[in-house]
Amino acid sequence: MNDDSEQNSDEASGDDVAETIDIETKRKYPQWIKDKKNLDSQHQQLFIIGDSGGIRCKICNNKRNEAVKGMQPFVLKDAFPKQLSDITRHLGSKTHLRCLGTKTMKPLGLNEIEVESAAKQLIKIIYCHAKQQVANKKIPSLHAMIISLGGHELLQKFGHVSNTSISAFLQIISNIITRSVIQRIKRSIFWGAMVDESTDVSNMSQFITYVRFIENGEIITLFLDIRPLGSGGQTALNLHQTFVGMAQNYELNLTFLAGMYVDRAASMVGIKTGSVTRIKIDFPEVEPTHCVAHRFNLASEDSINDEDVIELKYAENTCLKLWHFFSHLQRMQHYQLKPALENKLNKQS
Repeated sequence: MNDDSEQNSDEASGDDVAETIDIETKRKYPQWIKDKKNLDSQHQQLFIIGDSGGIRCKICNNKRNEAVKGMQPFVLKDAFPKQLSDITRHLGSKTHLRCLGTKTMKPLGLNEIEVESAAKQLIKIIYCHAKQQVANKKIPSLHAMIISLGGHELLQKFGHVSNTSISAFLQIISNIITRSVIQRIKRSIFWGAMVDESTDVSNMSQFITYVRFIENGEIITLFLDIRPLGSGGQTALNLHQTFVGMAQNYELNLTFLAGMYVDRAASMVGIKTGSVTRIKIDFPEVEPTHCVAHRFNLASEDSINDEDVIELKYAENTCLKLWHFFSHLQRMQHYQLKPALENKLNKQS
């Protein structure tokens, strides 16, 4: 797409349509610019709210000489997008890339049709690896293997197997999958959310969401989203705001939220200020359910401490010793201390 067509597409989101944007859409702008797709690698916002209430790109606004090409929205005047994707699309525009100092790379020796064909082939390869849950770092070597086995020479000339390129392709694939999930949820109308924060299994505070809905008479459970909780941490207010923001990002109607599956942490189900409690204030029909996995975990802890099944306590201690053994020793030491570990386990059995 040339700069002229880029300018025309940008203008569709500018002041000339500002009056057609309803108030409810404008109210979403502060949340839209905080969406993870519109943050940099340091989780800093790339967009700001302008003086007229629209959205403006911080990078383009600070590099006007590189950006200027007419009064483009997001650049020299506020933009009034109708949906979240309009904002994210600007990050791939030639104007934005020019302000970043990024040059459009064209593989040597390939015409436009060949570039498009090679890109499609590489996306198919990455999609196959993603579907089979192959680690990202293994993709370049597998890509090289395909070429060495007689794969199309376009792939060799095309290149683009850096971590950045692969991440970009994976993001494109994930966006397609996410849109498909959202469409299926909306066709179902009513939906449920399975949510949790990850601090009990990770040092990073993240909020994860699975969705449940009915499709062709069957209950479907699918992964939807994971995002950092940020400086707000695991407080009930931050969990509530993160969940509501996630629903707004994907344009999911909370009016049709039938239930939430959560643990019994106070930040989730506290009587006065819990995250689910806050949601029920606006949507009283939402029914909270104690997650069966968390219930099983609590039941296991109670059972292990029961004197009638002391064998479970022995099994737990053995597993803990194994975990400490392998987590604290260097790999070469494992073989040297293997006999001692076997003797210890034999004595316990």
